[in-house]
Amino acid sequence: MQHDLKFEFSPKIIVLLGEELIQDHKIAISELVKNAYDADANTVKIEIMRDNIIIEDNGNGMDIDIIKNIWLKPGASSKSKLEPDKTKKYRRHPLGEKGIGRLGAHRLGNKIELYSKTENKPEVHFSIDWKMFENSSSLSDIKPIRVMENNTPQAIDNTGTKIIITDLKKQFTKPDIVSIKSDLQKLQSPFKAIDDFSIKLYYDDGLFIDKEEIDIDDIKNKALFEFNVEFRKNEIINFEYKLLTNNNHKIKPRVVTKADLEKVIHNFKEIQPCIDLGITRFKGYIYEYKLAGVLGERIDKDIKEYLKANGGIRVYRDRMRVYNYGEEGKDNDILDLDKNRAKKLGDHIGFNQILASVELIRETSSALSEKTNREGFIHNEAFEYFRKALNISLEIVNKLRQDDKEQLKLAYGGKEYNKGEISDRVEAIINTVDGFDIDDNKKQKIITQLQDFSQEFKHIKDVFLHASNAGLNLTFVIHEIDKILNGLEKAFTDKNYDSAQATFQYLKSVVQTYKQAIKIDRRAASHSLRKLIEQSLSNFQYRFDSHKIQINTDISQDFHIIAKKNLVIGALTNILDNATYWLKEYQIKSKKIYIKTYQTNNNINIIIADNGQGFNMSFDSAKQPFITGRFDDSSMGIGLHLVEQIMQAHDGELSQSNAKDEALPVEFNNGAVLKLIFKT
Repeated sequence: MQHDLKFEFSPKIIVLLGEELIQDHKIAISELVKNAYDADANTVKIEIMRDNIIIEDNGNGMDIDIIKNIWLKPGASSKSKLEPDKTKKYRRHPLGEKGIGRLGAHRLGNKIELYSKTENKPEVHFSIDWKMFENSSSLSDIKPIRVMENNTPQAIDNTGTKIIITDLKKQFTKPDIVSIKSDLQKLQSPFKAIDDFSIKLYYDDGLFIDKEEIDIDDIKNKALFEFNVEFRKNEIINFEYKLLTNNNHKIKPRVVTKADLEKVIHNFKEIQPCIDLGITRFKGYIYEYKLAGVLGERIDKDIKEYLKANGGIRVYRDRMRVYNYGEEGKDNDILDLDKNRAKKLGDHIGFNQILASVELIRETSSALSEKTNREGFIHNEAFEYFRKALNISLEIVNKLRQDDKEQLKLAYGGKEYNKGEISDRVEAIINTVDGFDIDDNKKQKIITQLQDFSQEFKHIKDVFLHASNAGLNLTFVIHEIDKILNGLEKAFTDKNYDSAQATFQYLKSVVQTYKQAIKIDRRAASHSLRKLIEQSLSNFQYRFDSHKIQINTDISQDFHIIAKKNLVIGALTNILDNATYWLKEYQIKSKKIYIKTYQTNNNINIIIADNGQGFNMSFDSAKQPFITGRFDDSSMGIGLHLVEQIMQAHDGELSQSNAKDEALPVEFNNGAVLKLIFKT
């Protein structure tokens, strides 16, 4: 027996769509505001009262055909069927593509009354009680929506739409209104608002003004760094980075432009997949709370709270916001700022340290498609390119920022923020965790990890105190662990156990790196410098062959130095590793490394040069621990710092030189040239 059956949807699907696709009342209001924008309105008025919400705009309005064929068909969008690509009056590209914005009204209340009027046509008017969809089992049970055409308008004088929402699902308090006002402001970029679109919020019969609202200019003035990057496909079109100190500071303001960036923007050209999204503008401000205090530019509590609530990177298309980027929650952090910062404390910009916007043009960025539930973009190839391009842009900014931060720290005495003995701080954290109201097994696991941490630190301290006998410095290790503890304290204060776990993993990687790096001979002895160099080159021969690197040496005259063999080989290995990486990264066609030894007065010198493009940060910054110029995770940024420590252990010196002073071939003029100086 054959049965020809048809799909039949329960009316409850309308209710479910509203609840699933429109997360909360703030998204609901923003969706209705976007509808007004798409309707070519220049003003949308929102009135929130005890018993109702009224949203009214002066846009094009709707006639009976649009109500019948679009509004009453969820999923149908007037933007793709009955209207042109751009609106007639303001030439806007419509924001709504899914036809679900109208469900925002259902998210706010159970009943709506809608008035709308287009030019030279009657006003339309109808009411809907959404509860009838909840209480019916079949669409056939739903009474038809009666739509009236009023030749004499009852609510709309010219054109526009007015929605009255009653039987509210939530009673709005003043804090709710403050939050809604903040979200409505975030709909438009803080750096470039829409001149022809105004949003007015009324509460308790009056225009709502938040008296505690902070002026955006006051917030921007507290930033230490500013950046503006414009890119398209594989090219940075415009770049500007600013250090926002003033002339009274020891380190003066500086500006870096695209012309200064040849050494750091080359990898932008390698982004794959490469998708044309038109010109993308990435602009922002970065804040440094501790450094601001050192500079006498303390950031007030209200600005810190503003950044906590509004920080991050928001995305705007045609100057209107794409939700939910920039909201709280790891899924809304488009570049995983806090996740990356947890992996490398001190190296990455935190979510609440940055106030930034990404500006897209809808006409050219259609490959980026928004999810129906308004939780960002669909993760397709275009989105993969988009994230990579933003990441590389911010990494370039961050390298410049790190360089300036190190210069500021050096200029102001390298001030540190030690909060006490490591073991005492760990014990205090254990006591804090012990007071948490969480599952006992989870609590015990955390406490055990902290206790293991404390024991591990004692071992680290013994290792590095032993290393100090060779001149290696324990201070910077303790400083890094101190920063890790700062992260742990914050994670446990926020009860963010995922972040705490990531911080433990970071600690283990730091410890392991130093354990491997430092293998000290018991005593210094006389060693042939030529043999030390030859052994170091032999250790790297496979990599040289793999990357087709030509090694040139001028070590015919042998010298002997009093040294600890493994330490010197470790120093040479670190430099050769850096040279190999950057020759590959800069895509040098004929890769070369030159090693030369010679004696001057009371010094024996080793020169190691490559024919790359040199350092992409200052040499002083490159020698700092946990600062790296690399754009991947292949280095923790301790190589040159270890080399400097090793040279100091031998009463020697690590310095930067140049091809001309060292009489090197001209092909090494632009590369990195390092000098290891041993005293005789």
